[in-house]
Amino acid sequence: MHPDDRRTPPKREAGSDPAAKRVVRPVPSSHGRSADISSARGKRAVTSARSGGSVPSSAASTRTRKTTTKLNKCHGPVILICIVMILFILAQILLKTPSLNKQNPYIAVVVVQFLVFILPCAFMSSFVNHKMDSGLSYYNLRLFSPRLLGFIFSALAVMLFGSMVIKYLGYLIFGAVGDSTVVYEHDNLFALIAATVLVPAVTEEILFRGVVFTEYEKRGVGPLGAILGSAVLFAFIHFDMGDFASYLFAGIVLAVVIHVTRSLIAPIIIHLLNNTICLFTDTFLKRVSKESISTFFVFFLLTVIFLVSLFLFIENLEWICSNKADKRSGEETPSTETQNYRLIPHNTGVKTILSSVFLTPAFIIVIILYTVNMIAFK
Repeated sequence: MHPDDRRTPPKREAGSDPAAKRVVRPVPSSHGRSADISSARGKRAVTSARSGGSVPSSAASTRTRKTTTKLNKCHGPVILICIVMILFILAQILLKTPSLNKQNPYIAVVVVQFLVFILPCAFMSSFVNHKMDSGLSYYNLRLFSPRLLGFIFSALAVMLFGSMVIKYLGYLIFGAVGDSTVVYEHDNLFALIAATVLVPAVTEEILFRGVVFTEYEKRGVGPLGAILGSAVLFAFIHFDMGDFASYLFAGIVLAVVIHVTRSLIAPIIIHLLNNTICLFTDTFLKRVSKESISTFFVFFLLTVIFLVSLFLFIENLEWICSNKADKRSGEETPSTETQNYRLIPHNTGVKTILSSVFLTPAFIIVIILYTVNMIAFK
């Protein structure tokens, strides 16, 4: 054989090789897929840079979706108050029956308050699937630190004298202080104190600062929305137009107290002491306010005491906030006490919070029930 024949293979005719008839499909390589993904990411980055924004991460988008979902569910506390208001109106009709008027009216008031306020709270707690042990801590039913006693008593002074100043200011402008009167002629003093001091302090705080405030805060509106929402509903449930501003102010103070102390016992003590003092001072203050000579002097004295109490309240509040900030900065993983410390949650504006709390169909029903009760029973 010629040497050139060994180097050059013989040529085959087209179609004679069966392997040539196979269809060879291109297999995309991993390098090509990585290049496509990098190109897509680069395009998104360029688009975001041109628009002046940043590319949102998956964690941020998930947190935004969770916040929006919670805000859509924050109508639960308002529905609870609607149920309580309906029960309260029915209880007022029941208490006006002649058969109950012949009996001890204060005992009937005590029983009605437990039925109207506590039963809906128990239903709300069971509806959101809280066990008894976890529900107590969930609704902040725990003791407070003894170091917070100064803050608690300053909050009591602010609430007490602030309400008095608001009542006196209403008297100077509108010529009325309010229509709250107390009857002392009843023989059973314990029933009187239980109906007007003890039971309202416990039941109202369990409802508003225990359930309503906590549910608002846990559902995404944050402490600011929880404070305002629970305070406004607290003022509505008293059905008293003359003292609406004083109840609103008291609700704000009590909500701030539970937000700072994280203990339901603290606002219960403040509410209890405030009711006790008002029980024995309202009649005296109303009689003094009708005297034209002493009206301005008493108003000036109460204003000075209120401003001093407010100064002490703010001082204690700043001390507590600074301690919590130092504790949170020293923790690698923030605890339950130091997390959720922002008044307004992330990715949520004030307008969104207010619309989620107040601009809801359930809140409109609350206003309608309040108006119906004012027209029917006043």
